[in-house]
Amino acid sequence: MPDSDTTAVASPAAVFGRLVHGVCDRRWDELPGLYAEQTHVVHPQDPLRSPSLLTRAALREHFLGGAAVLGELRFQPGPITIHETADPEVVIGDFEYRRVVPATGEPFAIPNIFVIRVRDGQIVESRDYADHLEIARILGTLDQLADAVSQRAGTGGASQGAGGGTPGAADGGSQAADGWLERARQRYEDAVFGDDAGALATADQELDAVEAGLGLSRGRIMHARFLAGGEPDDGALAHFERAAALYAQLGDERGEAAALFWAGTFYQVVRGDNDAARPLLDRAEKLAAAASDAMTLSYVSRTSGSPTRAPVTSTGPASAWRSRSGCGASWASSGAWPPPCSRWPSSPAGTATRARPGRC
Repeated sequence: MPDSDTTAVASPAAVFGRLVHGVCDRRWDELPGLYAEQTHVVHPQDPLRSPSLLTRAALREHFLGGAAVLGELRFQPGPITIHETADPEVVIGDFEYRRVVPATGEPFAIPNIFVIRVRDGQIVESRDYADHLEIARILGTLDQLADAVSQRAGTGGASQGAGGGTPGAADGGSQAADGWLERARQRYEDAVFGDDAGALATADQELDAVEAGLGLSRGRIMHARFLAGGEPDDGALAHFERAAALYAQLGDERGEAAALFWAGTFYQVVRGDNDAARPLLDRAEKLAAAASDAMTLSYVSRTSGSPTRAPVTSTGPASAWRSRSGCGASWASSGAWPPPCSRWPSSPAGTATRARPGRC
């Protein structure tokens, strides 16, 4: 079916009918011709939040992929109800895909509602609401779908992540880094095209969580550069403080505790200011306890600038101190990380010192 002829003079209702019957008849090569070269198709109920389809070429790949997924499964259209709207370009189609499951003979009915805008006989915008869970059940792929959704959502403890178990590995709070751009895009579309004002507040919270996690991660990298012999950078403290404020706003006690721990560590290690570090570490300890965050609690308790301990001092880059006997060798054999403060060698007499935490 040539793209230019298929929908040249078709009404929105006629185009909708061709779309539904084309899917049921598996006319995968012809279906893309129902859409304009530049279009906008979204599937708001897709659990995986697949990206919008913005071109006819993207629709061609979409339909071919659908054919592979459906395999031997066949559809026939249930009664189609088309609702016209005040906008002559827009119709709302309500229908079902019906038939039986090939393996069992079980009858099924998959409900669908499509909201399409047709201009010059071609679809320029469509919001396709389908029951994706029912489709997965019929195909026998519910478990795979659940696994994919879990991976996309980044389920798991907030303190487990790229930080290797260090405090503050709550990068992005409860939001996984992977997929946040797509989530933000979907919130935008829900707000603009779906009139969902609540999507904006949700997007703000999700992006605040991402910003907090990125700031915390950036601050730790900057701090590590200092420990390796680099110059002090107050930007690291700004990252930690911003992350703490965002986590507090989100009500994420675990994330706030981690950010405060690192802010306290900055004051203690970089500035040698235990008075400034103490209230931050106290607050971090209380929040970590409330969140049952044993990892951050253990780091606070081992920090030499903790209210119950005196600061330990050292000189030279961290790599040099790690190579000294009594530090790296002893903790490597014991498996404890970070090593107790007592394993740090004392500073050479008469040398300038800067405060170091009770770790290598």
